Amino acid sequence: MIFVLFRWTSGTRPVIARFVCDGWPFELYGDLRPVEQQRGWIHFEVERRLLALDDGGLRRAVRELRAGGLKTEPAFATVLGISGDPYRGLLELAAETDAELRVRLAACDFG
Repeated sequence: MIFVLFRWTSGTRPVIARFVCDGWPFELYGDLRPVEQQRGWIHFEVERRLLALDDGGLRRAVRELRAGGLKTEPAFATVLGISGDPYRGLLELAAETDAELRVRLAACDFG
């Protein structure tokens, strides 16, 4: 088993540990900020909102990309047509209202 630990010495960057156990990749994330202010949580919340607002097409499209090897945030960004850094793109979506997210979803072709 390979274990990697990332720890930055400046700012409020999180500590991240990565390892694979029995073929399953794990990533542990530690941050001093309250959970609601952490980027990972904000990504989770906007993804949850999007899935709740959609009729299932988004979920199917993201699952298909995830099955092909993409991580969650890049899969959402690809399906939603977000260019550039997928992690930053999802953080920006978190500021949108549900009505704005519905408009964005309606413009997507989940093929």
